[in-house]
Amino acid sequence: MKAQILMLGVFFTYMSIALPECKAQSLISQTNIQKQLQQAMTKQSGEPSVEIKFVDMIFGKPPKAQLLMDVTLHNHYDQPCWFLLPHDINSLAIGQGGVNRVEAFEFRGKGRVVVGRFLGTPDLRAFLLPAGAKLKIRRLPIELWEEKTVDQVQIEVVVASQLTINGEPGAVWFGTNPMSDIEADVTVDESDRIGLREMPNFDEVPISLVEKERFKLVVPL
Repeated sequence: MKAQILMLGVFFTYMSIALPECKAQSLISQTNIQKQLQQAMTKQSGEPSVEIKFVDMIFGKPPKAQLLMDVTLHNHYDQPCWFLLPHDINSLAIGQGGVNRVEAFEFRGKGRVVVGRFLGTPDLRAFLLPAGAKLKIRRLPIELWEEKTVDQVQIEVVVASQLTINGEPGAVWFGTNPMSDIEADVTVDESDRIGLREMPNFDEVPISLVEKERFKLVVPL
């Protein structure tokens, strides 16, 4: 009988130690899982919104050159966003000046990408991405006017939640649905124009943005 009581005492002592240890291990396991999820989310959100890589240069009449860039756009936000890049590196800052003409082009490959070429001052390209979208646009031309040789360029980028032209939603100026696919990998071909709108006498009208990000990327040549 004494032996049985002793065994029961040992058992309860073990359980009193083991149960807290199991709970502690469970909490540690849950904490590790939470940390892994947080790290994964941080890694995803840490990906840049825009990546630009120089691939080639086409020389025109001096001092004009055309830089061909591979561009990756990634919309991290939970809403559609406009991504604006310059067509001419030397033009005014994005959002300044006005627009007198919008040409819409559709690029196809793996998926579909629509771009609006905004002519005026400055000369821009605008992409509308759905929430979570990631697009790869290969050989996107960007003009450079430079008398001397340069080994790198700075390219301004703006991500905006809203874009209006002369008080109208920017999408209206495309003449078609400007929303690109949520995932695409395309090569630029500006021969396929799908929309056009221009102002009478090419008068410029103001462009307005609700910005989320504005930054400059240094791109080695």
